[in-house]
Amino acid sequence: MTPLRRATVATLIVLGVADIVGVPFMVAANHATANAVPGAAVVAGGIIAALTLVGAGGLVRAGRWAWWLSLIVRILDFVSSGLGLGNHPTAALTAGGAFCAIGSVVAFVLLARLRRDLRAGQERRVEEAAPTRV
Repeated sequence: MTPLRRATVATLIVLGVADIVGVPFMVAANHATANAVPGAAVVAGGIIAALTLVGAGGLVRAGRWAWWLSLIVRILDFVSSGLGLGNHPTAALTAGGAFCAIGSVVAFVLLARLRRDLRAGQERRVEEAAPTRV
């Protein structure tokens, strides 16, 4: 595994775990604050966390689908974090939202760079698998 792919997978794992850790805080804020976190946002946060970890696992195997999944999930998490930052339900959720928003931008950059590497790797595998003409 290339260092770039390793960094991308590590970033996605950290963000996925951060999203999982944020779910109990969202549930608590849903019950305790006036700016309650909607129940759909809590469920979406859990789904985004799980899909982020699935995408990271797929990138370990260099799956093309995993790149797309990771990109889409990071976009959704960036939007979700932005909505959370605008609502300010609690200080912990504001800090977590800022962390995940910044982390999503870092993941976008890494995924964009990784896309070129994944394409180059696929082209190499196709060339190696093709029969040579004599």
